[in-house]
Amino acid sequence: GLLKMIERERLGEAVDRLS
Repeated sequence: GLLKMIERERLGEAVDRLS
């Protein structure tokens, strides 16, 4: 569960950087 939360946070950062 915790790993998935961290992955989601990293994905969100990547999306913010792309957009």
